[in-house]
Amino acid sequence: MRHVMVIAVVLVLACGWAVGADAFTWGDLATTSGTTPVVACNGSPGGQDAALVLKYYAGLVEELASCPDGAIYTNPAFPPNADVNGDGKLGGQDAASILKYYAGLITCLPADTNCDGFGPEGGEGEGEGEIVAGTLRTFAGIDFVYCPAGTFMMGRYPGEQDSNSDEDPQHEVTLTQGFWMSKYEVTQAQWRAVTGASPSYFSGDNRPVEQVSWNDIAASGGFIEKLNASNPGLGFRLPTEAEWEYACRAGTTGDYAGSLDEMGWYDENSGKQTHPVGQKKPNAWGLYDMHGNVCEWCWDWYGENLPGGIDPVGPASGSYRVYRGGGWGNYAFFCRAAYRNDYDPTYRYNGDLGFRSVLPPGQP
Repeated sequence: MRHVMVIAVVLVLACGWAVGADAFTWGDLATTSGTTPVVACNGSPGGQDAALVLKYYAGLVEELASCPDGAIYTNPAFPPNADVNGDGKLGGQDAASILKYYAGLITCLPADTNCDGFGPEGGEGEGEGEIVAGTLRTFAGIDFVYCPAGTFMMGRYPGEQDSNSDEDPQHEVTLTQGFWMSKYEVTQAQWRAVTGASPSYFSGDNRPVEQVSWNDIAASGGFIEKLNASNPGLGFRLPTEAEWEYACRAGTTGDYAGSLDEMGWYDENSGKQTHPVGQKKPNAWGLYDMHGNVCEWCWDWYGENLPGGIDPVGPASGSYRVYRGGGWGNYAFFCRAAYRNDYDPTYRYNGDLGFRSVLPPGQP
């Protein structure tokens, strides 16, 4: 060991639509004779209306409430055919997309633009459910960037003259599913919105939160548990060590994912303090401050050997948790993509240890 230095609505996915028509129209929302087909009775779309529509198609409710005084809300953004992912079928992804629209997580649904990222059509992907690297979404008020499934070489690359023994041997790692990683390190404003606390040494809403322990973040009663509790249907967590290095490299193979001076705050340019997130250049996938500013906690217990193989996680138990990335007070060496270190999970007192969160594969 070395020490240096939007609110989401629950998605109830339908196995199939209750109506068997090839093309769905809003007129199909009529339920019993004499009732009016309804999308939103109050004249504006909302999560409760969307949830009711989804439950109807999932067969969980038999009818939809009629609007008082015959008021009907119609939304021009919806296409007449609710096959919103353009795959030629009516299914759970279409229903989930409608719910996301009403929850404010997406802003459009036309199948020909595939603006929800589902299905074979549109510019965000070539196959069902595929989204390209760098796609940006906002969940729970936090910006996230998509990191696609892939294989990379984890650890110290040939040519890195300075390294530590725990960065070797370099080996192949495969992540079989894509995941969402927060675009920036979690800020002090975001931490305070969830926990009500302001623990950081360097004060500033858009500076990264620091002086937070692994337990403060990921243990019972911590930031992530509170964030998940206020956003049903989403399951935020810390990145695994393999996910972190994969996202940091973003397809590159050097010491850094670009020029360290252009991408990171470290001892030679930081002025001995943190800086607001996002001021330096991002990596190829649009992630900022992966090198420097603050070190970042990972999920894994620390082990002397790098985790490897398919979807690896570190040891099943241990005494210390991994952190990555280097901070404002570190030499360039400690900001390399391969550099790894560890702290006691209760440690929080050096002013340069923060984190970013991920949404695991399959979410949302």
